[in-house]
Amino acid sequence: MKKIILLLCAFVMILGLAACGGSSAPEAGTESNDSGQAAETESAVSAGLEEAEEKKVEETIPDLQYCVSVTDPDGNPVPGVTVEFCDDAACRTENTDEIGTAVFTAKQGSYSVKVLEVPEGFVGTDEQFSVTDTSNEIAITLEILQPAQNEPVFGFSYYYPEKYESIKDKIRWSTYRDSNDLFEVHVSYCPEKNMDLSLFVLAFAMMDDSAAEEMLRAPLQEAIEKNEYILEKVGSAEGVCCFLLQKNSPRETIHQYFSDKEWAEDLYEEYVSLYEDRETFISGIKLHKPTRDNFLFETKDMDGNAINMADVFAGHKVTMINCWVTWCNPCIKELSQLQKLSKTFEEKDCQIIGLCSDLHMKSDPAEA
Repeated sequence: MKKIILLLCAFVMILGLAACGGSSAPEAGTESNDSGQAAETESAVSAGLEEAEEKKVEETIPDLQYCVSVTDPDGNPVPGVTVEFCDDAACRTENTDEIGTAVFTAKQGSYSVKVLEVPEGFVGTDEQFSVTDTSNEIAITLEILQPAQNEPVFGFSYYYPEKYESIKDKIRWSTYRDSNDLFEVHVSYCPEKNMDLSLFVLAFAMMDDSAAEEMLRAPLQEAIEKNEYILEKVGSAEGVCCFLLQKNSPRETIHQYFSDKEWAEDLYEEYVSLYEDRETFISGIKLHKPTRDNFLFETKDMDGNAINMADVFAGHKVTMINCWVTWCNPCIKELSQLQKLSKTFEEKDCQIIGLCSDLHMKSDPAEA
C-alpha cells in the first residue's frame, strides 16, 4: 500500500513539473519578445506623462497684463494713441484709454511695443520698446508739435515736419496776403545766404473749394495744360480750403540761378529731394473752421490792465473787432466814427473793440 501511495505522489510531482516547465520555458527555435514590449510600453507611458506634465505646467502659467502708458512732456496722459504689441508670432493693437494707458493680456514672455498713430497736435516716435514678464510696464512720452515761425492764425496753421527739423534754418516760409479771402505761403530752400530756391506755394482761400480752384487756375491755365505747373487740392474745412501750386520743372528752376552748371548739378540732388517730398510738407497743414475760438487770446488795454478776450465776448451778443495801426491815417480818422457806432449799438447788446496791432513792434502806447 505504501509503495502505491509513493508511486502516485511521484507521478503527481512529475506532472506538476511538466506543467510548470511548459508555461515558463520557450520552445526550441523561438525567441522571447516580452522584455522588448515591456520597454516600449514603459517608454510610451513615460512620454505620455511628460507631455501631460508639460501641458499642465503650460495651463497653470498665468496671463500677465502688460501696461503701456503714454504722456505728453508734462506728464499728462494722452488718450487715443494706437499702440502695437508684438511677439515673434503675431502683432495686435490697442488704443490708450482716458488715462493714457493701453493694456495687453498675454502669457509670460518678451514683447516689443511701438506707437503707430498719435492724435493731432503730437509728434510720434519710431522707437521700439521692450517688455518682459519681469518688467511689464512702459512709459512713452510724446512731443508736442511746435508751430512754424510764420504760422498764419486765421483758419489755418502750419507745423514744421519733424523729418526736416535738422535743416529747419534752411527752409524759408514767407506769408503773403493777396486779399481778404486769399493767403499765400511761399516755401523755399535756402542752402546758403541770398540763395532762395522755390519749392512750392500753399494757397489758403476763405471761400468755397470750386471758387478757389477756379480763381487759382485762371492765370495758370495754359501752363497747367502744358504740364508746366501742378495745382493740387490739399484739403478743406468749413469756410477755408488749401491748394498746392508747384512749377513742374525742378532742374529748370535750379539752373536759372546758376551759370556754373557743375555746381548746380551738385546742389540739384539735395534740392530735388525736398522738391519731390510734397507729402511730408503737406502733412503739417492744419485747417480750422473759423470760429470765435480763433480770437480767444489775452492782451492789455491802454492803461496796461490785463484783458481776456473771452470775457470781452461774453459781455455782448455781437462783437466787432477793428484792427488798426498807428501809421494808418484812414484807420485813425475812422476811430471817432466807430466810437459813435459802438455807443449807438450798445443798446442792442453789440460792441466795437479797437485793437491796435502794432504796439508789440515799435509804437508807443501813448501814441496809440
